[in-house]
Amino acid sequence: MKYIAQTAGGMEDISIKEIEELIGVRAEKLQEGRVLFDTTNQKATELLNARSIFRVYEFVQEIEFSSFEDLLKKVKTFEIEDPFVVRCQREGDHRFQSLDAEKEIGELFYNKGHKVDLHNPKTIIIADIINNKCFLGKDLTNDNDLSKREYRVKAHSKAINATLAYGVLRLAGWTKDKSLFNPECKDGVIAIEAALWAKDPKEITATDSQITSVTAAEINSKLAGVHKHIKFTEPKKTNYIITQLIRIDNLFEKAEELLTDKGTILIITQKENVNPRCFKLVNKREVKVHKAKYFLLTFEK
Repeated sequence: MKYIAQTAGGMEDISIKEIEELIGVRAEKLQEGRVLFDTTNQKATELLNARSIFRVYEFVQEIEFSSFEDLLKKVKTFEIEDPFVVRCQREGDHRFQSLDAEKEIGELFYNKGHKVDLHNPKTIIIADIINNKCFLGKDLTNDNDLSKREYRVKAHSKAINATLAYGVLRLAGWTKDKSLFNPECKDGVIAIEAALWAKDPKEITATDSQITSVTAAEINSKLAGVHKHIKFTEPKKTNYIITQLIRIDNLFEKAEELLTDKGTILIITQKENVNPRCFKLVNKREVKVHKAKYFLLTFEK
């Protein structure tokens, strides 16, 4: 059976790599933020523990449409377990709303004799609409967003999504045998995702200019079970600096002192161009997480 994993737009290669690592199958980019792969239902459900994806669903039908009426005409109902509900995710400009799609597609299944339950369905039908394409399928995630983390009880309003935090670690090339520093850590999501992925890392340190953020990060790291792997202090030297950047301030001056000779710094920012002295830009990537856009800029000394 074929399945689709939703991920951040621009991070498909990271999800492809993780899917192969977790369940041993090859995946390919289907669309921005969508990865397609072929496996068993049992293997697909193992991806509910993946760190780079938002949702996984069984892929049933692809529809290319020119209007809402055209979309509805092309929907083919398929076998489901009752009761059901339809969930629509929509990207792009359309003359209809997500609720319209949920109602009208749901009515097509209802007219075939299927029962609806908006609150406790056994089947969640996904209508994944991107511009003029709709991917229909059956949700495996029980209507949950896999990017949400239970440990994040002290969330920071400006902190990045956890799947993005995991993705930048992979993109930067950081591995557990290298030291990592996360300044301006906010709720600690980057450091925590690093510790969860690495399991036994060499050294992870994190700080923040706001003491309340450090406290929140410490609480979250305890709930994640990785507090012993993260030191909330500034290191003397580090191989990697990875951080979300709201203001430039003196980050690069500090990085010049802290980074080892072949050190790497990756910043997550909404500024497209950052030109620090003494550092060379080696990678630039644009990423979309839901409606937010970021630039991932990797520099080396």
